Amino acid sequence: MISSLSPARLLRTLSLATLVLLGNFQAAKAQDQIDFKRHADGFALDHKLTGLTDMEVEFKDVIDEAYAHVSLGLFEVYHPIPDLENTGVARTFQELCLLLLAVQQNWLDNLAPSLGRQKEVEKDIKTLEKWVNSWSTGKLADLDQGGGHDLLTALKAKDSYIEASQNLRKSFLLGECLGLKRDLEEVMPASLILCPTRMEFVRLVCYAGLLFEEERSNYWADNLHEWIEGRIMDMRVLALEYVDSGRDAGDIYGGVPMDAKRPDELAQHVIQRAFLSLMRNYFGDRFDPALAVGFAINFNIDLFGIDHSRLEGDPRGRSTPPREVFVPGGNPDGGYLPPLSAESPWREFEGEFRYVHKLAAAQEAGNQANQNQQARLQSFLLVNDSGASQFVVSSPFLGTPAITAPMPASEFVGDYQEFFRAYRTVFMHWLRTEAGSSKKDSAKRFAALLAAIGEGGTSEDAPTFEEVIPKIYELPLSNKEQDKKCLEGRFLRWLQDQ
Repeated sequence: MISSLSPARLLRTLSLATLVLLGNFQAAKAQDQIDFKRHADGFALDHKLTGLTDMEVEFKDVIDEAYAHVSLGLFEVYHPIPDLENTGVARTFQELCLLLLAVQQNWLDNLAPSLGRQKEVEKDIKTLEKWVNSWSTGKLADLDQGGGHDLLTALKAKDSYIEASQNLRKSFLLGECLGLKRDLEEVMPASLILCPTRMEFVRLVCYAGLLFEEERSNYWADNLHEWIEGRIMDMRVLALEYVDSGRDAGDIYGGVPMDAKRPDELAQHVIQRAFLSLMRNYFGDRFDPALAVGFAINFNIDLFGIDHSRLEGDPRGRSTPPREVFVPGGNPDGGYLPPLSAESPWREFEGEFRYVHKLAAAQEAGNQANQNQQARLQSFLLVNDSGASQFVVSSPFLGTPAITAPMPASEFVGDYQEFFRAYRTVFMHWLRTEAGSSKKDSAKRFAALLAAIGEGGTSEDAPTFEEVIPKIYELPLSNKEQDKKCLEGRFLRWLQDQ
């Protein structure tokens, strides 16, 4: 029997509901308390940072001294030097740097229909790609931990490469890609700290807690050993290994390669989160966070052709406890727990068709004989873990009209998260390619939307994504009626034809 309800996907509510499940699981799998100070001291000793306090340093200065780093447009990328002695690790770092340049080229491609090509900026990207391609793993391995850590200096880059790096950094910090002229004294690059091992990641976060006593509770969390991401000040810290589920009790460093099953999963993990850092740098919280994730998934598919990321979705494996959920702290992005091996049916085609076919099938499956045409457009079928029970959810799922709607029953929450992940991804694909009168008009309007949101910078008083939408599309994002007088209503009608 199919039940029917009209739930909205309210991210914070769902995160809290999931955390209750996580808390129960953590209690069942208790382990020895983490000696945070010991791990912090280990980091300080490894990187010659003993004796510092929060009264004496800026954390960025600490990382500048401890890690190799390189400026790649909007991104400042950090990597521990000793790990670069491993040829495979050095090659991965090089490949990730190339992909971060590709992210920025794709970003320019998205903006070009409205703002035009930025030929000089694109030329600088190509110049830096040539430089990064010229790196040898041998030279990276030979970096002196006690010497210069800026790779432009340490690798003795030619003047043309240094100039390209400086120009690209300035252009992206100013926001010229969005037609902006931001104050260079007030903006910072999107900093990414790459930790190739679980040990490096855990020790670094522990060290942040040691350094910043007032914020210590944000970093010294009992489940820190399971995070794969965290925020220290404005710097995004990424572990490049998943937690080894078979590790010994008390082992907080045990890790497994992210790309053990899929060769590009590590790269997608980094690039998707780098893109979210780019979005935050330009828009703050004013770009709808739920749709920002949908945009990020599309961005990954642009670059890789498929989606192997584990950003959001069902936090559980089938009949297994939740593990990939937001961890509250005091930081905006907190930390994230690692995925399980079980796969969701929603990921069957790995995003090859941007989830359009899977979402359209769920829409068709949600139809009931006694429904009118409008109700058929709005209905989507969910199933519980066993597949024995079914549940129909109904739009709106986006914007203000969706905020007050209730959640589905708990047994359907996992499938609902996967559904909503797909829904946001397909909607953002449609907005980029189908929401206008033609493909060309759609691309132009989408670029104009990004530029219009960017005009407000990161100010909390500036117009939000939902507030800017009517200025670009002459329609609101959504309404309760889900008719043709809102974008979501038009999206549902397009989806029905796919």
